[in-house]
Amino acid sequence: MAMIMKYLSDFNFKNYDLVVPIPISSARLKERTYNQVTEMLKVMKVDYQLILETSKKNRQSDLSRAARLNKENPFFLNENVKDYDFSGMSVLIVDDIYTTGVTVHQAADVISNLNFQKIDVLTFSKAQHIWYNEIKKKGNI
Repeated sequence: MAMIMKYLSDFNFKNYDLVVPIPISSARLKERTYNQVTEMLKVMKVDYQLILETSKKNRQSDLSRAARLNKENPFFLNENVKDYDFSGMSVLIVDDIYTTGVTVHQAADVISNLNFQKIDVLTFSKAQHIWYNEIKKKGNI
């Protein structure tokens, strides 16, 4: 955790015109009472914009990789930004964990309709599946 905090404290969010956290569903927000990504950004005093919304119903962690890949894109643009032109601007999408990459790719797909010049992604952690370590031990990677 200390390494993550060090990296994040050194990260230059000012290189981006917009910082966009991945939204969580209203049901998830009600259950958890906070969005961990926006809370981290607040602690780091990073300005962010809520230009994405989600219709997600299930937790991504409850879905298999195949189910995630076959799922319809749950993200859509906030009404306030649909007609705005972001040409020449850069955006940073921020999420808590990178598991399969589906979430950030779906968000980037929606955001790409706003004509950003550059779309980058920052996640606080990356999941590593146990089977990867087992295969690596056997020398197959």
